[in-house]
Amino acid sequence: MGALKSVKWYEGGVVLEETAVPPIPPKHVLAKVLSVLIYSPHKNKNVFRNTVPGRTLGGFGLVRVIEPGVGAEVMPGEVFFVKPYTTHGILGLDIDGLASEYAVIPREALVSLKGAELERISPLHVEFGYIHELVKLMKISERGLIVGCGLAAYILGLAARDYRNVEILCSNTDYLKSLRDLGLSLKRGLEDLKDRVDLLILTEEADIDLKNVLRENAWVYVAPGVFTLSLHYRGIPSKIMLARPKTFKPEYSMRYLGRVSPHILESQVKTVSELSQAVEALSLFERVIIDFK
Repeated sequence: MGALKSVKWYEGGVVLEETAVPPIPPKHVLAKVLSVLIYSPHKNKNVFRNTVPGRTLGGFGLVRVIEPGVGAEVMPGEVFFVKPYTTHGILGLDIDGLASEYAVIPREALVSLKGAELERISPLHVEFGYIHELVKLMKISERGLIVGCGLAAYILGLAARDYRNVEILCSNTDYLKSLRDLGLSLKRGLEDLKDRVDLLILTEEADIDLKNVLRENAWVYVAPGVFTLSLHYRGIPSKIMLARPKTFKPEYSMRYLGRVSPHILESQVKTVSELSQAVEALSLFERVIIDFK
């Protein structure tokens, strides 16, 4: 197969680099990447601070298995979507991700499409495939708070409109109009909150003093794209529950992404067809999708 091209992160920036095809460890697969979503290290400080230099970027995507390693128990030609969380590390962060022509991936990162229509699924649908489990928490929560200003906050706000018990905390005035259009209560700072919440949803890195925010036994849900967490509190609450997405079901996220206006998606997500195009796009957009199909 020879050398393959990959989009890698170094402290000096994002580069397109040729590397040798790595060996396939047990319970890994060699896969052809069909499409991949990349968080921009330039636009997302979580990625900038936490990505290991020299790693191939890209955590969510769709792949076709070329060769399974020992114990992988999949067949060549099978198509899967890929989630970034594994026991080996997080794809695109501390282990090599999918922004490559071919990728070696832990078997546990492969998730069955379960009959979903491949041509309708994009890596963006996979990223927000956790909405179904987050909605369950929204249903049982008395008060929730989404922290963030970007695309994730907007899409989760769309889901929260069905329950009307969730507010959004955003201090960036560039995003306020689109978030106001959701019809949810919008706060600029923690001092604007009148009541404690029992569901805190973090869509971006936040250094938060929780003393006057969370109720006892509240959930703190950490969305993809947030890799570090700083929570400070004394006294109440004495107990909180931390969660990050466990299962990704893109068929659920499709119904919410279908409600997002083309203008918002075009301002936040850039789709390209080649690895070389992604390098420049990552300097301008928070998310870049490479679609090889």
